[in-house]
Amino acid sequence: MTCADKPLVIAVAPNGARYSRADHPELPLTPQQLAQTALACLEAGARMIHLHVRDSNNKHSIQPQHYLPALEAVKEAVGDEMIVQVTSEAAGIYSSSEQIQLMTELMPDCVSVALRELVPDDGKIEPFKEFIHCLTAKGCLLQYILYDETDFERYQNMILTGVIPEGGHSVLYVLGRYTKSAPTLEIVSQYKSILTTEIPIMVCTFGANGNQILARSVELGTHARIGFENGFYLPNGDIARDNAQLIEQSIRSFESSGRKLASLEQARVLLGQELGQ
Repeated sequence: MTCADKPLVIAVAPNGARYSRADHPELPLTPQQLAQTALACLEAGARMIHLHVRDSNNKHSIQPQHYLPALEAVKEAVGDEMIVQVTSEAAGIYSSSEQIQLMTELMPDCVSVALRELVPDDGKIEPFKEFIHCLTAKGCLLQYILYDETDFERYQNMILTGVIPEGGHSVLYVLGRYTKSAPTLEIVSQYKSILTTEIPIMVCTFGANGNQILARSVELGTHARIGFENGFYLPNGDIARDNAQLIEQSIRSFESSGRKLASLEQARVLLGQELGQ
């Protein structure tokens, strides 16, 4: 299968852990706002939503009591038409043991985990392995967040040593950061060997030039995560009205790749929901 023949999975990351409505008036924070955003982005072409939720003080939370109302509201809005992914992100609030404990309590259908957060040193490998194997056995769709080549090498080693089971997951490769300069097109060429592996890879970027970099990654066969968590800019440089407009306009900018949008069923297979895919 050539890159052009591979269906493209679009995920929306509508809010993130750090932004507020002071950053953008249409940033969805409440369960109802997240549900409305999920439906609008589904209609725009997204097949996955990456959820961050807030506590009663509007601060980032991964507590089950804060996730459950949002998951219920999104489910009511989109039914079974989207993959709904929660995040285990620490955001400077949670330790790796707290992240594992809270995600084990929540037992989500789909979750993203950052290796450098959950396994900051070798002393955390065994609890991480137990956690990951438990989620995999329950059929959870996992996505491992990688930030650089060192993370990727650790990820590969964890597969070789059995810490991470083969199949049943994808990776999210993050290009750029909140507080650093935006990545350039050269970074895509630099990581081309990573981006063209057989591992299901999704890419997200930060910065006003993010869509240009995403478009190049899509041409190489990756999937794309787009949304206000990673930036508010449309491909033409304007600020997006909302997440749905950002999804719609970004998809148009990917048309030159020749790739068709994945159906929900294709997205589940492409991202590894069926073990061994």
